[in-house]
Amino acid sequence: METTSNSPYRVTPYRVFLAYLLLTFYCFGAGMMNEFVEYLSYADLGQYVSPAQFARWHQATSHNVLLFLVLPILLGNIALLALFFNRPASVPKWTLWVALTCALTAWASTILFQVPIEQQFDQGHFSPALMARLWQTDWIRKTAFFVEIGVVIFMAVCFLRSVNKRPSVSNADLVTQ
Repeated sequence: METTSNSPYRVTPYRVFLAYLLLTFYCFGAGMMNEFVEYLSYADLGQYVSPAQFARWHQATSHNVLLFLVLPILLGNIALLALFFNRPASVPKWTLWVALTCALTAWASTILFQVPIEQQFDQGHFSPALMARLWQTDWIRKTAFFVEIGVVIFMAVCFLRSVNKRPSVSNADLVTQ
């Protein structure tokens, strides 16, 4: 379907930015829930069940993380990359670079530390020492998430300030157009 410049479905910098903002705030909340609540429940549950039982439970619940956290993070990363080519002028480009660095840091931590440890959990190798390693290495990812959300808030403030500086259009102006 071909869209015209007046089409409500046209991708504008503002829509890309809004998508990025919404996904980032959602992912920040979901990520903190995952990392502070779920990881703590791993430690608690691991004390009361065998490693094999823990592995079955971990495998059964892992698909939820993929659907409700990893997929939205990927979509947010795509929106972030799109902002490099289609960003509102009021959003400083350096903020995109900081956000991208945070995203890459979080992915690197996930791939290098969290995924291998969680794979060990899936194989029945739960231990308090492994849980402690997961919790310790996850601070790399948490730090990246906290820095990114701070930068995103700054981006939103820059954007909102520019919107407030625009001259408003009165109803009389609209009638004469």
